[in-house]
Parts: sequence; C-alpha cells; structure tokens
Amino acid sequence: MHGGVTSQTKEISEVEIKSDKIDEFFDFLRKNLNNILGSTIEGTLQVSYEGKPGILIMGSYGTIRYEILVVCTDKIQYRVTAWGPESENYVSQLSLQLERLVHLFAEGEGKGIIYFVFVPGKSLIPAKAESKTIHFVQKLLLGNMVFLFAISIMLSYIFFLIFGPFYTPIALVIAQIPLLFIAPWIVSAVMGDWRIDERHGNVFIVGVKIPFEKYHYILEKYFIPSKYLIKRKLYEGFQKDTIDPLYVKSLMSNYELDPSEIEIEIKRYPIYEIIKEVAAKFKIRTPKIYLSNILIPNAAATGLYPLSSAVFITSGLLVKLDIDEIRAVIGHEFSHLKNRDVLLFFLLGTIEYFTRVYLVLTWLLYLPGPFSMFYLIVSLTAFFFLAKSIEARADIDSAEKLGLAGKLATALRKIGYTRIAMEKTLSGRLIAWLAWRPHPPTLFRIEVLEKIAAGKARYKSPWIASLKLCLKDFWHTLLSL
Repeated sequence: MHGGVTSQTKEISEVEIKSDKIDEFFDFLRKNLNNILGSTIEGTLQVSYEGKPGILIMGSYGTIRYEILVVCTDKIQYRVTAWGPESENYVSQLSLQLERLVHLFAEGEGKGIIYFVFVPGKSLIPAKAESKTIHFVQKLLLGNMVFLFAISIMLSYIFFLIFGPFYTPIALVIAQIPLLFIAPWIVSAVMGDWRIDERHGNVFIVGVKIPFEKYHYILEKYFIPSKYLIKRKLYEGFQKDTIDPLYVKSLMSNYELDPSEIEIEIKRYPIYEIIKEVAAKFKIRTPKIYLSNILIPNAAATGLYPLSSAVFITSGLLVKLDIDEIRAVIGHEFSHLKNRDVLLFFLLGTIEYFTRVYLVLTWLLYLPGPFSMFYLIVSLTAFFFLAKSIEARADIDSAEKLGLAGKLATALRKIGYTRIAMEKTLSGRLIAWLAWRPHPPTLFRIEVLEKIAAGKARYKSPWIASLKLCLKDFWHTLLSL
C-alpha cells in the first residue's frame, strides 16, 4: 500500500472458462457485481488487455474509489485497486466477492444447479434421510463438539474411578481398540446412504440448470418442500438405465420453468467398476463401498485391514469431478488402506498420549508451569506434521500406481479452491503447514503432483519422498517470510 492506494492481482488457476462462454461469463459478473455493489458502480467497459478479452468495472464507495479488472487468458486473472482510507480492507472484500462469483460461474456456467442422485435398484430415498434416529446421531457425532467433549470427560472420569490414576490412560487406549475394528460399520450406519455393489454399481446424477436469477425462488418454493415428490417423478422417467432429458424438461415446466431456459445434465458413474479397478492396481480386495448423499465433495477410507475395510464417497465428489479424477482420489484412499494408516495414526496418537501422561506430567514437578502447554503445542504440531507427510505419501502412491497425477492435481484444484485462495500468500501457506489438521497445503500437493505428471519427478519410495518434500517445503516457506 502506497499513498492510500491498494492493489491486489491474482490468477485463479483452478478455473477455466471455455472460449464460447466468455461473453456469458462477463455478463454474469456484470449482473452479479451490480447486485452486490449497486449504485456504487459508475461504469463498466468491455476491454482488451494484452490482446485478451476483459471487463473493467469502476466505481466509488464513500471516500473510496475502486477498479476491478478481470481478464480471460488460459486462466482467470484479476486486479482489484482502491484509493482512499480503508482501501486495503475494501480490496480484500472485493477480491473475496469476485473469487466467489468466478467459482460460482465455473460450477454451473452462470446458472444455478439442482442435483438429484439415483442408484438404480436401490431405495429411491435413503432410509437415513427419513430416520429421526439417524439424524439425531449424525447431529451429535458430526455437529456437536460440546456433546462429544462432555462424553469424553464423563468416560475418563468413570475410568479414573475404576482403574485409578496410573492405569486409566492404558485402559482408555485399550477401550479404543474395538472401535478400530468396528469403525467401518459405525461410519456406514451413520453416513452410508447407499451400499454400492456389483449388482447396483451405477450412480446417476441428474443436474437441472436454471437461470441464476430464478434459482433461489424456485429452490425455496418448489424443490426444497417437494424434493422427494419431484425425485419420484424423475425416477419414473428412467428407461433401461437412462433418462430422457426431454422428459426432465417437461417435468420442470410444472414448476414455473420454461423448457427453453433450462439445461439438463445427466451423468452415469460406474462406481463399482472404478473402485474394483483401482483395488486391482493396489493388489487388494475390493472393499465395501458406500455413497453418502452429501453435496460436500469428499472421500474417505477406514478399516484396519482390507477384508474389513470400507470406502465412502459423497455425491458432491461425483458432481465436481470427472471419472479419471474420481479414480485418482480413490487411489489416494486405497493408499491409506494398503498401508494400514488407520492403525498407524492410532499408534502415533498412543505414543504421544503415553509420553505426555507418563513422562511429561511427571517432569512438571520440576519444570515451570507453562512447559506443559508448550509441550502440548509442540507435540500436536509434530503429530499433525507426520500426518501431513502420510497424506502426501498417499498422493504420490496414487499418482505412481495409477498414472493419474495430473488428474489428482485437477481434482484438488476443484475441491480445494477455498484453501488454495488462503495459501497463495506465504503466511497462509505457513499457517497451513502448522495447522492441526492432517492435510498439507493444497498448493504444495498440487505442485508435487504436477511435477510427476510432467515427468519431472519420479519417486521409488513414496514414504521417504513425502517426508523429505514436506520438510523441504515447510523450511522454504518459513525462510521466505
């Protein structure tokens, strides 16, 4: 910032706009920025910037003047500039709004999308969707950390009364061992909406794209209150494992939608075949497969050994990714199964816990009070750093075994764009390295995978390579600040 001027230039590398959609993209930005910024906009120009099409929006808000330049090259580039007091904060807000709109357009090409998920031969509506008990358990386990914390305190107190101070930590660890074995069944009971097997191996997703200006109105008036009724009517149109888009359009005309203003996207995913194929590449048996009808893009694997393991994917992952990207993500999860990472995480956690309880707490009698907090911060940071190297190893493992390093990189770009935006600064990247979460910075993962895809790197030992790469990038990020 110099003399009251703040400027921010970025490339949104995870988003590509097709050449025939550029005019629609600029029109989408113009309309939505007008809704957000309103009367503060003073002018909008279609421009050419270094031979590339762009749009320039100028305006003023109180004592602040601003300019927004968006250019379509191979990637989306933008520059936001503001003059005046509080310009830095204003530029940051405009940049966030702009990036949100770019990703919104990229997902639906300027239209709102309503998705319907079907597994032919299975229940049209998962039993869990209508089960009050399952909803209650999900809410407790997934959305109420206070409840879980209270339960853990209560169990610890009961164990303390039964086993005494010395044996309580050992008893608590032993009590967790059965949970390791039954974890796949617990997760499937809570999160697995449909079991995918050889007979029911296909998943269909019907996407209804409607004009963005009508999206929220149609969603709230019709699709949320009548979602199951509409889904049943859609399912009636399935003929020999497919559905006619014209049938879908005619059905949508019952909900204040003109067939000419909507687009229908129908995708078929042979999930069972994909996972069976990836399992063969990793030389393990095909695990149980569950689909969770959740729009958050995610995949996970659990189980101590392949015979009892399970893989979970969400419908949101299928919506976001193409088939090869799904293969690459599943390969990452199979690396966890192949290397028994669930057991590894349990052992690492147990070692840290016993060290803290039986050694560090004893030393506290002779050390200053803040030492315990210092040890806890250092030990947990080290634990999660090791977890990050395990996640990086799973990326490399998937890339080497499947030959889909580039596809795994693009998958990470699609599902991790919010983290990518935060990691584009050195401070954001360092925070990602130090954060108490198991995944390394998404940008780091993408960079490693893109080098493999370009043939610039090969790793005979993913374990050693991942640890070296993580340490090197962390150190380089720290020294670059």
